[in-house]
Formats: sequence, structure tokens, C-alpha cells
Amino acid sequence: MSTETTKKPKARGAPGWMVTFADLMALLVALFVLILSFAEFDVDKFMKNTGPIAEAFNSTRDEIPFTRLQLGDKDLQTENTPRDDLGDHDLQWIQNTLDQLERSLAEEIGGGNVEVEDVVDGVVVRMKDDTTFPSGSNQLSARAKDILDNVANVITGLEGRVVVSGHTDDESLKGSRFTSIWELSASRAATVVDFLIKVGKVEGNRIIAQGFANSRPLNEGLTPAAKAANRRVEILVTRSREAQ
Repeated sequence: MSTETTKKPKARGAPGWMVTFADLMALLVALFVLILSFAEFDVDKFMKNTGPIAEAFNSTRDEIPFTRLQLGDKDLQTENTPRDDLGDHDLQWIQNTLDQLERSLAEEIGGGNVEVEDVVDGVVVRMKDDTTFPSGSNQLSARAKDILDNVANVITGLEGRVVVSGHTDDESLKGSRFTSIWELSASRAATVVDFLIKVGKVEGNRIIAQGFANSRPLNEGLTPAAKAANRRVEILVTRSREAQ
């Protein structure tokens, strides 16, 4: 009778814990990639912060244009038109648009009812709340209609997108039929868009309505004048591919 002990074959390959560890690492990598895909890179804040950061570390830096092309923009700019440091903005177009709107709205600008300014993405027409709508309402005033007629006459002859934004403060619902300031701000923006399309003949496929309620104040003051300045409608005329 054989007394030889049967030996069990040794397991080959990686130990069991290593497989679990590898799976965990793969899931973590996938999670970080997913988080990165949802992240938004604010170019404006980046450019503003690079200077103070360099100074804090006693470092000097060369002024290197930082454009959206460096962030993966596949559209290479080949035109000889002036561009700003953010890439795809035509400075001459912005200046021409600003000049046209200022001429068209000169009376209202002089009266303090409207402000027109150039921004990174284009030109903004800012209409004050008491000029545009009765308190707590989304019905355009007669003066607002005249202003929007002039705005429409300019933007119908321009390329690009039109973004209408409604802004309120936390007291805008007094005497209103609306249930929230978000509803009121969105409804006011939609009313302006409706007017620009139906009366001003602006193409509907190039115009957007947005309601921001009190989330984007012009200033943080608590005085009646400061709050009144935050209640407004803004019309952004832009050639940028991204709405702000």
C-alpha cells in the first residue's frame, strides 16, 4: 500500500485581493473622469487670478494669450479680424454693435432708463425694472415697447445670438400673481423674447430666454436704490457660441 501523500497543486496567477484592488482603482479612475467631464473651466477667473498667484510666489510671468483654442476648441481662427484674449470674440464686431445700439437708444440712455455696455461676449442692453414692467407684473410698459422696437431694429441686421435674462430681487413678488421670483423673472424674459420675435421680427431660432431671479445681483447693497438696480432685464447680443 502506497504511503505517498498527494500534494495539492499550487494556485497560479495573482492573489485574490489584487483583483479586487484593481477593480477598485478602475472604478476610481472612471469616477474622476466623470467628475472632470462635468467640470466647467472659467477662463475669466483663471486669467484674473494668475497675476495675484504669481505675485504671491514672487514670480514673474510673461503675458501669454490664453484662448479657448488651448482648451480644446477645434475651430482654428484664420481671419485677420481683431480678437480678444479669450479667443473667438470679434472686437470690431462688438464695437460696431455697441455704437449702433448707443445711437439708437441715445435718448433713453441719456434719461437713465437704459444702459448699454460691451462685455466679453458681446454687448448688453440693460433695461431698468421700473421702466420695463409694473411692479410684480410681466406686462411690458409702453416705454419698454418703444425701447425694444429700437433694439430690434439694430439686432435684426446683425449676426449672432440674442440672450434675454430676467432678474429680480427678493421683494419683487409684492402684489404679484406669481408664486416665486424664479417664475416672475423667467416670465419677464419670455415676454421680452415674445415681443422681439412677433413685433421686432427677430428670428426665433437665434434668441433665448433665461430667468435668474435674485441669483445674479449687480450689487450686494441692501438700500432701496441698490435693490432697484438689481431688478432688470438684460439683452445680450453675442457672436459667441456659448451663452453666459
